[in-house]
Amino acid sequence: TTQSMADSLATLFHTIGAHTSDVTAVAFSNEQLASASSDKTVRLWSLEDYSEVPCSPLCGHSYNIHSCAFSPFGTILASCSTDGKCILWDVKSGEKLGTLEHKNNTILFIVHVTFSHRTFDGHEASINCCMFSPDGAFLISGSSNGDLRIWDALYGTNRNLFLELEAHDLGVTCCDYSPTYGSAAKPDNNLSCQVLLMFATAGFDHNVKLWDFLSYIGGSKVELSHRATLKGHEASVMAVSFNPSGHILASG
Repeated sequence: TTQSMADSLATLFHTIGAHTSDVTAVAFSNEQLASASSDKTVRLWSLEDYSEVPCSPLCGHSYNIHSCAFSPFGTILASCSTDGKCILWDVKSGEKLGTLEHKNNTILFIVHVTFSHRTFDGHEASINCCMFSPDGAFLISGSSNGDLRIWDALYGTNRNLFLELEAHDLGVTCCDYSPTYGSAAKPDNNLSCQVLLMFATAGFDHNVKLWDFLSYIGGSKVELSHRATLKGHEASVMAVSFNPSGHILASG
């Protein structure tokens, strides 16, 4: 069955329940897992035993936290909120290193862009998430209509390379690439296409889905192939994140 296949691909091995409201974002470093919430806190967890670290929770935002991200070396965590602030935290001590304020608008995402801007137009509903592939060649976006689109981020025009109309019944909320393919679900052998990496999405349908990102011979065609649906949440899933090795996926 589909569920037994999903069970063989990924195993639920730990559940963390400490936030008093919705979990809105999760992020991995090599040593820690960060979880952000509508309860205005960020909590830090040790990857050794998934216990909460002594300096957690991190309190400083006055409204819902929407996003969090570790610095490349995992020593600093950034969190952003409806209060218009992006706070930088020392993850060892829990101290605030600085606060960046956006006075007029809510900060929803923390991103890093290194090239000139380009606009992609195609979704007919609110875009809830977007993510560059690790090499920066592709961009995947998901909307409240439940569709996923792949875009050529390097040379493409305003036309999506692939469209998945019904990724999630009630809308896509978040997404993440695995940095490596990982061992949780090994790629199928197929001479006509190459599995570039694994992609995870989540939605208001309470589900997390795993996708193979496929590139066909010559690179003229790319697509997402549904691999498994992971069930276990009893409410909307608002955040997914792979750890740096690609072997663990956190969802909240």
